[in-house]
Amino acid sequence: AWVEPEIQSLGEAKVAAFLKAEPGLKKHAEHLRNSLRQARHTLSAETEGALAALAPVRSATGDVRTLLFNANTRWPEITVGGKAERVDDTRYGLLRQHPDRAVRKQVFDAFFGAIGQYEDTYGVTLGNVVQDDTTLAKLRRYPSAVAMSLGAEDIPEAVYRTLVAEVHQGLPTLHRYFKLRQKMLGLPDLHYYDIYPALVTQTKTYSLDDAAALTLAATQPLGEDYQTLLKTTLQANTMHALPSPGKSGGAYQDGVYGAPPFVFLNHQGDFESVSTFAHEWGHGMHTAMANRAQPYETAGYSLFVAEVASTANEVLLSDHMQRQATTKADKLFQLGHALERLRGTFFRQAMFGEFELNTHDAAAKGEALNGKRMTEIYCQLLKDYHGDAAGVMKIDPLYCQEWAFIPHFYRPFYVYQYATSITAALHFAEDILSAKPGARENYLKLLAAGGSVPPYQALKNAGLDMATPAPYRAVIQRIDKIMDEMEALLTAP
Repeated sequence: AWVEPEIQSLGEAKVAAFLKAEPGLKKHAEHLRNSLRQARHTLSAETEGALAALAPVRSATGDVRTLLFNANTRWPEITVGGKAERVDDTRYGLLRQHPDRAVRKQVFDAFFGAIGQYEDTYGVTLGNVVQDDTTLAKLRRYPSAVAMSLGAEDIPEAVYRTLVAEVHQGLPTLHRYFKLRQKMLGLPDLHYYDIYPALVTQTKTYSLDDAAALTLAATQPLGEDYQTLLKTTLQANTMHALPSPGKSGGAYQDGVYGAPPFVFLNHQGDFESVSTFAHEWGHGMHTAMANRAQPYETAGYSLFVAEVASTANEVLLSDHMQRQATTKADKLFQLGHALERLRGTFFRQAMFGEFELNTHDAAAKGEALNGKRMTEIYCQLLKDYHGDAAGVMKIDPLYCQEWAFIPHFYRPFYVYQYATSITAALHFAEDILSAKPGARENYLKLLAAGGSVPPYQALKNAGLDMATPAPYRAVIQRIDKIMDEMEALLTAP
C-alpha cells in the first residue's frame, strides 16, 4: 500500500536519474518503470491503505463459494454398473467420460441439479466479485475492469477483445468438430453431455521413463542447450511423480531461485500422463532458463507467458507422436487428442473469458447481476458456441448452471490466458518445426527473459503480436487441418 506511492512520488525524471547514476538499480528497472506507469491509477496513500486493510473482506465472497461448493453441498448419488457413485466434482470429472450415454446424462443431471439448488447464492457471491472489480476499476480511473486487470501487466485490452472476436469468427470450425464427434461416436444427435468421451481410445501404457524419453525426443527441435539442461534437471531428483497414499492429486511445477525446478505429478501410465509430464517440465525449463539468465528480481514471469512454455512442449509432443504413429488407430488417437485439447483450451476458455466480459460489462452499465441473470448470460454463450440454434448440439437448460462450477471466475480475467497461451505455443512450435529462420532463437530468448520485459512486449520481441487477429486465425486453421486429416483417415480403407 505504501511502496508504490513512494516510488511514484519521485517522478519519472528523478527515477531515471537514479538509474543512470547507480548501475545496481538496473535489476529493479522494470519494477520501477511499471510503478511509474501505474501512477495515474494509484489513489492517495490513505485510500490505498484502506483498500489493503479491506482486502480480506473483499475476498471473502470467494471463500463463501469455496465453502458452499466443497463442504456444504449435498452431492447426489447415482447407480453406475450396480455401484453407487457420489457425483461430486471429482467423480463428475471422471464419469462424464463414461461410454454409456445414459450414464453421462444421469451424471450431468445429478451434478448440475445439485449446483442449481444454490443458483441464488452463487449469484450473490460471483455478483459481488464482479461488482467489486467494476467499482475498483472506476476508482482507479480505468475505462473498464478488463483494462484494469490486463493493465497491471501492461497488456493491451485489445488482446482480450481480439481473442473473443476471432473465436466468434471461428465458431463454424467448432461446430464442424461437434459434427465430426457425433459421427465418430455414432450418435443420432448431440447433447452437452456428449462432449467428453474420447473420440478414439488407446490401451497402450507408458512408464515414467517412457514419458521422459518421449519428452526429450519431442523437444529435440529446441536445440542442444535446451536438451542438455532438460537432462540435467531431470536427474536432479526434484520430481515426485507417482501416486501414493495421502498424496494430493493433480500436477504442477514450482521454482525456487538458485535451485532446480520442483515438479509434482501423479503419473497414471496413460498418454495424458505423458502429455502432463511434458507440460510440467515445460514450466520447469522456463524456470530453469529464466533463473540462469536473470537476477532474482526479474527471474519470475507472468502467467501470460508461463503457459506458453508448457503448452509448446505439449504441441511438440503431439507432433512427435503423430509422426511416430505406425497404425491408423494410433494416428487417429493422437489427432483426436490434439483436437480435444484445442477445443478445451482455445474455444472453451475463450467462452469463459467472454462470460466474464459480458458480466462485467453488464455491471458497468448498472445492471443487477443475480443467479438467474448469470445463468441467462452463460446459457446464451453455451448455445452460441455449441450451435444450439443450428441444430449442432442441444443445450439442456439445466446445464446452463455450469458457470457456478467454475472457480476461476473468482479471479477475474484469468482464464483467457489459457486460450492466448495455446495460441502463442502453436505459433512458436510451428515456426520451430518448419525451421523458420530465427524462430528457435526467439523462443529461447522469450524463456530466458523471465520477467525482465512486460509479457505482451516479450512476445512481440519474439515476433508475435497477440493484439492482432493473425495468431488466432492460425489456431482455427490448424483445427480445420487436423479434422481434414481425421476425415481422410476415417474414409481410408
